Amino acid sequence: MVNALAAYRDARWDWSETRRFTLAPQTLELLQQLDQEVTIYAFVQKGSDEERLATDLLETYRTQSPKIRYHALDPDQHPAQAKEFGVNQYGTLVVTTANGRQARGTAITESEVTGALLRALREHGQSVYFLEGHGEHELTDSGKEGYFQLRAILEQEGYTPKSARLLNGEPIHADAASVVVAGPKRSLQLAEVESIKQYLDRGGRLAVLADPLIDTGLEPLLARWGVTLGPGVIVDQEGRTFGGSYTLPLITTYSVHEIVRELKLTTLFPEARPLSLDLKSPTTGLISLAQTSSQSWAELDVHVRPPQYDPNRERRGPFVLAVAAAPRDMLADVKGSPRMIVVGDSDFLSNVYFNFSGNRDLFLNMLNWLLQGLDSYTIRPQPVNVSPIILSEHQARVLFVVPVVAVPLLITCAGWGIWRYRRMRV
Repeated sequence: MVNALAAYRDARWDWSETRRFTLAPQTLELLQQLDQEVTIYAFVQKGSDEERLATDLLETYRTQSPKIRYHALDPDQHPAQAKEFGVNQYGTLVVTTANGRQARGTAITESEVTGALLRALREHGQSVYFLEGHGEHELTDSGKEGYFQLRAILEQEGYTPKSARLLNGEPIHADAASVVVAGPKRSLQLAEVESIKQYLDRGGRLAVLADPLIDTGLEPLLARWGVTLGPGVIVDQEGRTFGGSYTLPLITTYSVHEIVRELKLTTLFPEARPLSLDLKSPTTGLISLAQTSSQSWAELDVHVRPPQYDPNRERRGPFVLAVAAAPRDMLADVKGSPRMIVVGDSDFLSNVYFNFSGNRDLFLNMLNWLLQGLDSYTIRPQPVNVSPIILSEHQARVLFVVPVVAVPLLITCAGWGIWRYRRMRV
């Protein structure tokens, strides 16, 4: 009877602890928006575990949308298809659409499949320009400070990351969907700032990632938008990783803005600066995205170790670390109005920290809000990796005191009380 019912109705349940066999919200929303037939080819070795896992994953996609078809092919047994798509190794993924567009992935994972779907469905990749020439993070740098991993994810998401120089005041390229100023170590020239201002006046989208103790040259422009880059480096005694530096605040407090509404993961901002917002600005609507804890402060003596709070010179938190800004009179015009994201740190996107918990998702959601692209503001498919337990200083103390001190002490007191009670009855 059960087999007969199962033959007519396909149903799946994911009872795994991490729900690793359930598609991410972004994938589900993308599949619901499909308006054309899509075929997915997974080139895997026949009879291998990779074939079984690929088939299970792609079957999950098919059950979510009738417009999805898939084929698991062994390139050795199907050389014609492998040659047609230029496939020469196992684990290659190819997505084709009804209008003839195609995109490929380098692994049969949800991240790769969804990324390939996005690239194939977009008519053209939106160009995201990263300013250079002032010591910014470089897209091609695979070292600790580089943005190589960010570049790879942007390409996977269907964007086209590019570099731009404005040293002579050149206008920003006409195809720029967004411009990112990522941690300049030297001030921008007036001509460069003017180019960025003109870009915003034309409805441009800008992301400024400003590190502490550095004059970016963008301060007057940001002030016009109601944002001030505060002095000092944020120190957070409570909101930090267990055993980590005080200047690596662990952020768990977000606003209700659509960028962070569904973000449940913590984010880490190494050596960040506070932002001050003019919430009474008559021209700009400002919404805080992420905040530090109330135990944080802006340390002005950055060379003092360990940092000490000086109530006479330094301010207490909570501090705003990231903000979304748009003109008040154009909030409803999602296509023609300029938009801006300002973050008091740029290192959170470096290769060292990019894949830490929610850092990647936070920036991609920021970028999607700036661009109003095909993606929704939901969590991207997470690669299968180790998920360590990250404790704040307070949580670590509680975890030590309760099982190591409180519980044994309670048992000892209870035992002594029982012994005392029995002695008194004798």
